[in-house]
Amino acid sequence: MKLKLTTILLVFSVAISGFSQSMPFESKSIQEKYGENGKKNILSGPINHDNNRDMDDVWLHWDSGNNENGIGTNDGSTFTVAAHWEVGDLSAYNGDKISKVRVLIFEEGYSSIVLKIWTGANASNLVYQKQLTGINVGTWKETILSNDILINSNQELWVGYTVFNPIAGQFPAGADEGPANRGRGDMISFDESTWFSLADANPDLDYNWNIQFLATGNTTPVTADFSASQTSITAGESVTFTNLSSGADSYTWAFEGGSPSISSQQNPTVTYNNEGTFNVSLTAKSGTNEDVELKTDYITVGSSGGP
Repeated sequence: MKLKLTTILLVFSVAISGFSQSMPFESKSIQEKYGENGKKNILSGPINHDNNRDMDDVWLHWDSGNNENGIGTNDGSTFTVAAHWEVGDLSAYNGDKISKVRVLIFEEGYSSIVLKIWTGANASNLVYQKQLTGINVGTWKETILSNDILINSNQELWVGYTVFNPIAGQFPAGADEGPANRGRGDMISFDESTWFSLADANPDLDYNWNIQFLATGNTTPVTADFSASQTSITAGESVTFTNLSSGADSYTWAFEGGSPSISSQQNPTVTYNNEGTFNVSLTAKSGTNEDVELKTDYITVGSSGGP
């Protein structure tokens, strides 16, 4: 059974005025390709999100981990598919690195396939691309990136590939059995500018692409430490703190009795207007790793004298 994406023609006549030709899609199931017994490529349990993270490296994806379908055009149009993570989706992995990507190509019938990673709205910023070679159709193709891509959960992330010059009637883009994580696991485009959900275009193609990436935890140890220009002062004087931390890229200070009382500067200057003995703490952080240094009764403020 082949499912034709009939409604996609209407979607593209509205959304992409620059395309003069129609862009019909077809799908092919694993049973059609290999018979009723099928041939499945099943990975270990899928991990889409893990906000209670307890491991350094983890494969992230929207698909089930199974390959059940292939998608292709019936007119040979080049197309791009991607898995998409919105702002905040990867908050548990902020600061980690994308070190590997794996995709499943369902069957042959194309001139080339190029792996791509983008950031930003509508995949506006292409940050990595590499032509895939040595593809064995029907099995996962794992690629080690030539340079790590930093995960920033404050911006969108897109991971996918472009299928160049597919042969009409062939189905290169591997997909699972669904249902689709719409707008995330099933994104597709003809120009890498205008994207749409395959399932929204045709509910019969309710699948996620077989696209996954490895988030590698930041294993650099973080150590928080600091010193002060002086620790005994009189009221109204200021202290400059020197950050001696290592392995961190963001800092949060807390100054009991000081002004300001908190700071994110690397080496802040703080004024103490009242007498007393005060604590100072520094939290140093990189990705999911952090360390806290607390110095109790660190700053002593005496009377400024006067009449």
